[in-house]
Amino acid sequence: MEKKDAVKSIEEAMKSLDAQLKYIGYLTAGVDLKEEVLASYVSECGFDIWLESNRKWILKLFGKATVDELTRLHAIRLDENRKICDIILPTTRKSGVLGRLFGRKKLSEADRDKARAYYDDLKKTNGKLIRKMEILLIRAKSRPAEDYLGI
Repeated sequence: MEKKDAVKSIEEAMKSLDAQLKYIGYLTAGVDLKEEVLASYVSECGFDIWLESNRKWILKLFGKATVDELTRLHAIRLDENRKICDIILPTTRKSGVLGRLFGRKKLSEADRDKARAYYDDLKKTNGKLIRKMEILLIRAKSRPAEDYLGI
């Protein structure tokens, strides 16, 4: 791996976190999203894939504490994400003949408020995770290129 590839992968992971947060925000605001958008930004987390595929070099260059902290914050983030999806997604999916004929179940205002509260928590956790990633990016940029050889 080259240093520029490592830096670029960290930047892409940060973009993935921001994109997913944006779409969850749309969901909690009541914006009607297409099913394929939901699948790619809600149920499949690009950060998960990034962390697992880059775990080896992150561990080697930045240590177990960094990997553990990223994993911990991401797990909290996923739990908050799941809470929102458990409230909103059942109302966005049409199922069966009657569901397609009469549309979707309406989301109650109480449920929407609860989803917004979870979204506020998600934004805070996402901010902490982004901050850790920014620190990782600074550290990655400050390391000499030779450190990345052989990884």
